[in-house]
Amino acid sequence: MKSLSHLALLLVSLLFVSCVNKQGGACAYQAFNELIEITALQQNSVETTGSIIENFDRRDFDTTPAIGERYRVQGKQLIRGSCTPITDLQLTKMQ
Repeated sequence: MKSLSHLALLLVSLLFVSCVNKQGGACAYQAFNELIEITALQQNSVETTGSIIENFDRRDFDTTPAIGERYRVQGKQLIRGSCTPITDLQLTKMQ
């Protein structure tokens, strides 16, 4: 019985220590807004001149883009934590 209480105390102590030293914390994002140009089309991806995102999935676009078309890319980029790297992605075709 005594060893069971020691084991329980050890487990509770380990649980407490793991929570106290938790890393990461809340995620933080920074908004971004840039102009990109389509440079190449692959079967399922689109290559661009973007500095934040260089390769997009074709499904990110409303219609299939053409090489040379320009888009405004807006969204939020992860700057702290371990959440989704890019959120609120919006692509707007420039005229």
